[in-house]
Amino acid sequence: MDTRNPIPKQNISFISTYNKNLLKFQKDIENQPEMAEETRREINKKLRSAIKEITEFYGKKIENGINPAAVAMKNLQLLRIKYSLTAIKCGDTDWEAFQISEFLHRNIDDFIKSSHCTLTLDEQTTQRIDSTLRNTVWLSCLYNFSRELVYQNIDAPQNRENKLFYGVFTRLRTTGVPGSLACVIANAQAALTLCRLSFGEECAQQDALYCDVKEVVEFYDDYLQARQSGEEVSFLMQNAYFKRDKTLIPADAKHNIAVGYYEKVTEYL
Repeated sequence: MDTRNPIPKQNISFISTYNKNLLKFQKDIENQPEMAEETRREINKKLRSAIKEITEFYGKKIENGINPAAVAMKNLQLLRIKYSLTAIKCGDTDWEAFQISEFLHRNIDDFIKSSHCTLTLDEQTTQRIDSTLRNTVWLSCLYNFSRELVYQNIDAPQNRENKLFYGVFTRLRTTGVPGSLACVIANAQAALTLCRLSFGEECAQQDALYCDVKEVVEFYDDYLQARQSGEEVSFLMQNAYFKRDKTLIPADAKHNIAVGYYEKVTEYL
């Protein structure tokens, strides 16, 4: 990176402070791969707050006529991108965090491809923010969130425009599937899609998580079909997956399905 033209002291202080904080966040994330969900949420929140502050600081410099190609401005561009990538790394705890990660991913790509970004391809590679590494961060987020969707009790997204979730959830509710069960099934189907997408051009068929999610989604599909045709009882009595001690069917969902099963059985007594 061009080091000509001295950086004003105010900019040095701002950049130095945010660089130090970023290193701390990155260290915390890397050293705690199994970090508690609440801690990840808190770090993600702080990172997003920093992104806003950096963006505002950068915007004021642009308004004051500072050349985007100036050293300090390039450093601010780097900070904004690196903070965004770090936020994406821990932005997989719920639908809201994931959707913000999706926004940050698109925002970074759009910015780097625009004339506003003055970082060269060599600088992007040196700083580990090139397209390959950015894509790796995003695909990892897709994979990690797909795992969260089936292993954790993830609430429905607040954004009703989320077609990936509500396209399934709304259809299930109109057929009389209880809300909690519809949520679980919609999350599982979303997980399958996201897990498959996380492999990019590669095949996901041999991945353990993908195979597990595919299996539970197939169970839900078969169960819903049996439920619709009135063959729920015979299906559940014969289904080996439902009878297993350990599956990806959450306990509450399995209970709801079982309650429906016993109610049907009672009708025949």
